[in-house]
Amino acid sequence: MKTINRWSLLFILMFGVTLIYSCDTTDTDETEPISITGQVINKSSGQPISNAIVRIVAPPPEIVKTTNDSGRYSFEKQVDSTFSMSIEARKEGFDIVTQEILAVPERDVTMPAFKLIPSDADTSGGGSGVPSENGTGGAASIELESLSHESITVRETGGVENARFRFQVKDSAGRPIDQEHAARVQFTISQGPGGGENISPQTATTGESGMVAANLNSGTKAGAVKVRATIDRGSFTVRSSPVTIAIHSGQPDEDHFGVAAEQINFPGYNKFGLVNNITAYVGDKYGNIVESGTVVYFTTDGGHIEGSAKTDGQGKATVELISNNPRPEHPDLGPGYATIEAQTVDENDEQITTSTTVLFSGVPQVKNINPTNFSIPNGGSQQFTYEVSDQNGNPLAPGTNISVNAEGQGIEVIGDVSVTLGDAFQSGYGTTDFTFTLSDAEGDTLATRAVQITIVTEGPNGKAQATISGSHDKEQIISEGLREE
Repeated sequence: MKTINRWSLLFILMFGVTLIYSCDTTDTDETEPISITGQVINKSSGQPISNAIVRIVAPPPEIVKTTNDSGRYSFEKQVDSTFSMSIEARKEGFDIVTQEILAVPERDVTMPAFKLIPSDADTSGGGSGVPSENGTGGAASIELESLSHESITVRETGGVENARFRFQVKDSAGRPIDQEHAARVQFTISQGPGGGENISPQTATTGESGMVAANLNSGTKAGAVKVRATIDRGSFTVRSSPVTIAIHSGQPDEDHFGVAAEQINFPGYNKFGLVNNITAYVGDKYGNIVESGTVVYFTTDGGHIEGSAKTDGQGKATVELISNNPRPEHPDLGPGYATIEAQTVDENDEQITTSTTVLFSGVPQVKNINPTNFSIPNGGSQQFTYEVSDQNGNPLAPGTNISVNAEGQGIEVIGDVSVTLGDAFQSGYGTTDFTFTLSDAEGDTLATRAVQITIVTEGPNGKAQATISGSHDKEQIISEGLREE
């Protein structure tokens, strides 16, 4: 048997111990919690506050503790890196206090004392702060009770120029404060357009049921206004949530003044008593709708029109244009075109004017069919143009229907053969000028065949039609002429 020397045995034993140690060793690098301790006291008396709630607000997770009879509390918080921590303390009848601390790994924290202020402790602007017999405490909150208008108009527009707001002041128990604890409330404009808007009165003392009121008066500029009510109690201030009121609806502005017709084309040149609504749109220099009741004056050089109207809630003033003598004639556009003018007054007491043009369309006509002599070879085609208008050459009223019908064996007609007019104002292709193409669809006969084309227009202006006749074959055929009906 081979003998193992003592040095070899020692090496084997040491290697085994090392292997066992490396296999059994566990990770002991765990984060140790830090301790956070402190005390909650009454700022007014200096006495500890028991059963106060102390809460780690951030970062999560939230941890909540309650103070003992000495007002003391203690937390343990896992901290693996340096970060800011927010802790608050609260107790019924006291204002909430929040503190920020820096949490550092392996470093316990002793918090500065939370000094809670009793909600009814200070006598500034809120009575004694101590509830009277069957009474209330001092001011702790301000709540909006009512607001007469959420929006008012710019000054000197004739609309509602002030809004009345009422606040109710309550104690920490949510009860309206009584007369013994009457508070002086200050009203301020925290934001506004800067047009001279103001609050009156700027300060007021609460009355019965803790009520207090004031008025916001508009200025010369439009915009949103934020109103806040506050009570200064010395060691702390009671504030309301801001109340937002809009100021708008200034005087008419020329750049925001327009007029339009319900129909830019109506068949009133020969028909009297037809009605077309004309509407003026009135805005102020801020682009807002003017105050309801703003007066607009109207005139026309064709027919007659209601003289004036007042704007509604959308800044619209509408009157009726009625077809009548005189038949209009525009210096540039010619007969049938009338100018409608609207007038009002701006903030500088200057007259401002805007206008629109309306077409009084007349009797319908089908005319200028071209060619009147046509030749359609066997298998060929011919393009035609024609005009449908009133007697002044202007477009007919919207809703007018135009149709082209071709009678004859083996023919096809395509193009402007079925048209309904829109609210057209000016002459041109698609409003007065049209085209169609007549084709020999068969192209395999030598027989002469008769062709008759009828163009009909019918609508608000009345009815008119024209017919042309001819034939188609392999030889040139001359039309029999144009007959209008």
